[in-house]
Amino acid sequence: MGRIYRYAIRHGVAEHDPTYALRGERKPPVKHYAALTEPARVARLVRAIDGYHGSPVVKAAVKLSLLLFEL
Repeated sequence: MGRIYRYAIRHGVAEHDPTYALRGERKPPVKHYAALTEPARVARLVRAIDGYHGSPVVKAAVKLSLLLFEL
């Protein structure tokens, strides 16, 4: 929001940035996700994906995510 207000100030749309006092106060929480590091568990996941009977688009997207994201 601060960037938007600074842009508006530069272009004469706003006079001040009401978010300035909050700068640096809120940081997004860090959330760590579990990873599959054992080959047997990865193989079980791949078999589960192959057995999925839902949308072909979703199945393809999940398979693609296995190739694009680090395990």
